[in-house]
Amino acid sequence: MDEDELEYLLRVTSRDSKKKDKDEIKKKFLITFVLCLIADLMSSFDSYAMTHDWIPTQVVTGLLSQSIWFSTGIFIYEAKSRRERFILFVGTALGCSLGSTLMLTFLKPFFNSFFS
Repeated sequence: MDEDELEYLLRVTSRDSKKKDKDEIKKKFLITFVLCLIADLMSSFDSYAMTHDWIPTQVVTGLLSQSIWFSTGIFIYEAKSRRERFILFVGTALGCSLGSTLMLTFLKPFFNSFFS
C-alpha cells in the first residue's frame, strides 16, 4: 500500500511540473513576442531616423533595441528543449514581422505627415 501511494504522489507531482513548464513557456513566448515587437519597431525607427540625421534618436533607439535583442537571445539560449527553442523562435519571428509592419503602415506615414 505504501508503494501505491508513492506512485500516486510521483504521478501527481509530475503533472504539476509539466503544467508549470507549459505555463513558463507561454510566459516566455509572450515576453519574447512583446520584446521583439518593441525592438523591431525601434530598429525600424532607427533606420528612419538615420535618413533624417536624428543623431540623438539613433543613439537611444540603437542602444535600447540591441539590449532587447540580447535579452531575448538569453531566453533562447537558456531553453531546455528544442520544442521550447522553436516556440521562442516563433515568438521572436512574429514579433519582428509585426513590428516592421506596424512601423511601415502606421508610424512612418505619421512621422512623414508630422515633420513635412
